[in-house]
Amino acid sequence: MKISELAHYRELLESLRPTAVERAIHTEMDDMLETVGRNPSQLPDHLSDLQNARDRALMATKDFDLGLDHMLADLLEQIKALEPQYLAQSYQWYERAMERDTVEYVMQRRFPISDERREYIKSRVMAHCDYHYAGMIIRPGLENWIEHMVACDPLYVVDTNHDMFEPAKEKFNDMYQSRLRYYAIRESDSEPMMQHMPAGQFGFCLAYNFFQYKPFEIMRAYLREIFDRLRPGGVLAMTYNDCDRKGAVELAERSFTCYTPGRLVLAICESIGFVIEQDYRLDAAANWVELRRPGQLVSLRGGQTLAKIVAKSK
Repeated sequence: MKISELAHYRELLESLRPTAVERAIHTEMDDMLETVGRNPSQLPDHLSDLQNARDRALMATKDFDLGLDHMLADLLEQIKALEPQYLAQSYQWYERAMERDTVEYVMQRRFPISDERREYIKSRVMAHCDYHYAGMIIRPGLENWIEHMVACDPLYVVDTNHDMFEPAKEKFNDMYQSRLRYYAIRESDSEPMMQHMPAGQFGFCLAYNFFQYKPFEIMRAYLREIFDRLRPGGVLAMTYNDCDRKGAVELAERSFTCYTPGRLVLAICESIGFVIEQDYRLDAAANWVELRRPGQLVSLRGGQTLAKIVAKSK
């Protein structure tokens, strides 16, 4: 059996939680008991029987919940038994992709999101950008998020190939292009990747539509290095392929993304030291997560002397 089938079954079971039934028991039956208890002609024995019946109904929902928990735990064990194969395949796919995927293909590899969720991401990005702190965007691609990060001073643009920077450059005039700081890095799970970037200086880092295509070993290496480069209180916002859900696993099974279950991704983040502040579903596969380095974000910078930066299209 495929993990996508098991994940789908887990999602179905999760949707069967009897919370609505339990809520109805508390509200409807309690209202009935209160009405019966106020009636002068009440029969005490019958009222007691009704109360006992209500208690048994509540216990039945708890027993149902417990049975679901056992089933979900068994399904998770089946998934875990298959995961080593999926994780290994993801790394093999990643290595092949690094060799064969062209810049043009990588740039066009995007996932659609609704206007509502696009506005949500825009608002979150802008909320974290401040001229008091340096910012970093990893693989800006063809999206417009970099336009909402120009408040960061300075702004670092990071990718694995200098050609990847061109779409981002084209959004700004020559003067602002010269202010952007570009870093092409060589990915590795054993050697430093960001050793030439300042440590403990960044207030915000964005990695949108990037970690969906990275196996755990590479993702872990990035997360550790980004953590070290954030200021205390700094935030990393990123998207990832939540393979605790059917839609995400199906993408991994078709070798379009890597296999990265949310429970493992978030566990890695916490083990590194991040505090998970948001984990928000964007679609059937991708999640948006905001991770904060513990501490208070402070700056001694008094003001910004340069003019406000806008995209050329504004």
